[in-house]
Amino acid sequence: MIASGVVFSSGGAVLWGRGDAEQGAGDLIREVLLQKGAVAMDSQHVLGANTWRCTVDNELNIFFAVACSFQLLYLEDLAKSFKSAFLKSYRNDIENNGVGGKTYNFDAAFDALLENEANKADSKRKKMRSFEESRKDKGKKDSGAASTAPAAKSESGSRIAKAKDDDTDLAQESDDVELDPVARARAALAARGGRNRRGKGGAAMSSPSSKGSSPIAAGSPSKKGKKPWWRPGQNGDGPEVLDYSDGSSLADSPMSAGNAGLGADGGDFATHGTGFDSSDDEDSADDANQGRLGSIFNYFSRISGNKPITAKDLEGVLDQFRDMLVSKNVAASISDSLVESVQNSLIGKKISGINGVKTAVREAMEAALTRILTPKQSQNILKEVETSKAEGRPYVITFVGVNGVGKSTSLSKVCRYLMHHGHRVLITACDTFRSGAVEQLRVHATRLGADLYEQGYAKDPASVAMAGVRHAKDKGYDVVLIDTAGRMQDNEPLMRALAKLVNLNRPDKVLFVGEALVGNDSVDQLQKFNQAMIDFAGVAEPRTIDGVMLTKFDTIDDKVGAAVSMVYTTGQPVVFVGVGQTYTDIRHLNVKSLVRALLR
Repeated sequence: MIASGVVFSSGGAVLWGRGDAEQGAGDLIREVLLQKGAVAMDSQHVLGANTWRCTVDNELNIFFAVACSFQLLYLEDLAKSFKSAFLKSYRNDIENNGVGGKTYNFDAAFDALLENEANKADSKRKKMRSFEESRKDKGKKDSGAASTAPAAKSESGSRIAKAKDDDTDLAQESDDVELDPVARARAALAARGGRNRRGKGGAAMSSPSSKGSSPIAAGSPSKKGKKPWWRPGQNGDGPEVLDYSDGSSLADSPMSAGNAGLGADGGDFATHGTGFDSSDDEDSADDANQGRLGSIFNYFSRISGNKPITAKDLEGVLDQFRDMLVSKNVAASISDSLVESVQNSLIGKKISGINGVKTAVREAMEAALTRILTPKQSQNILKEVETSKAEGRPYVITFVGVNGVGKSTSLSKVCRYLMHHGHRVLITACDTFRSGAVEQLRVHATRLGADLYEQGYAKDPASVAMAGVRHAKDKGYDVVLIDTAGRMQDNEPLMRALAKLVNLNRPDKVLFVGEALVGNDSVDQLQKFNQAMIDFAGVAEPRTIDGVMLTKFDTIDDKVGAAVSMVYTTGQPVVFVGVGQTYTDIRHLNVKSLVRALLR
């Protein structure tokens, strides 16, 4: 077998696989997924005797891996085709039924993919030509381009002789003789220059070789390496043909629209201004000088910071930045607001022409994002815990959020973080709806060596939380972590219960736990959670969300826009981010790194 493949979930369930890939999936999970995280999976790895190319589907949280025991040139293409074909066949089924305990029959499709990629690679190799074949064909094309008379060989030799710096006639050469590369290149340029240049009226101009002998050839032989200061290939003797002061031949001058930028010999890509005599008409010279002075003044105005930005200058650049923000998972409405804010701050501002509008927009956008993401006050939870201890009461944190975002796991990471810094922590199980929620927390508490307070199921969560806080105070705990049931933002009965729990117990901090994978939905979730806690509070000063904890931050690469959306919506900072599946995989948000990821 040339290559084999496997599809598996982040939990290790194999959806399809065969050969070396299925047997080696365990090594891939242990060595890459668990050690380096999901982001590292989307690349190539060498494990043992096999080379692996892995791809990831972040929506379904499943991984695709192709393995081969030697260097396969089309391994990258095979991996992409493998992922695309598998998802096309089974995406709906996986979305509806999940990945637990089910396998799929993909053997025949994988064989077809393998054969198809091998055939495409073979066809590419058949189309490739050797270097010598390409070089020979290039020589024939150049010779054909240079030949304009029936006697192709004689004309080709004549043109090459004229293109060389010295005037020694070359012997006529056959097509089989290898020509000097420099001479051949000059001949090709001469042919193209004569064939492609057109006059002002659009008519093709004749090749320089058809206008008679060159002034160099007509006079005594020039020394090799020296070139005349006038333009060779024109009729007449020397510079007189370049005197256009009478205006009679201005259309054919070197500065005309047809000739600007390309020399008469087809070899110099520069505007030739040396053909004008210093005794030209005085008025024309004044006009030219004024034009040059105006250009110089405009140039120095741009680089000296005298050019104010207009709305028209910003249109295209701001559109590019908006699209970039949306592609990084920033909600569309918030991207629009950011772009509008940057536009208002830049219009009328004078910028340096050296840096340009795009640089100014980038700097303004970077400043705006940094301002949004930087906390307005200290987020040192450890210091806040010490303050509560001094007041003789436990510090209380309540975790809220929608279903399945990882609230219990995030609570356990925060618990380990606080215990690591010497605090006694009590976990309070207030998810009295979901089956297994209490048992899940008990497993976490046992592994961490923390204590758990619970009253089972079908109890009022607000009452359980109050009893847990009272128990913590009586027993001298430093911190109480309250776990709540996941709920959708539109579920009014559950949102009422959450508002009651938060406003009755008045925790020190309410953390909204959300996924880093979401885009526009994060705005809707946060807005409705906040509004529900206000509407259903029943008190004069309702509590709302104090901060955000983002989960699965290790799976998104540079698509970190959810952090901007959540902070912009609530005005509250990102307190923690989860970057893996172990208790130690918790970090504080690095604002500078996140802004760089958004704008790169």
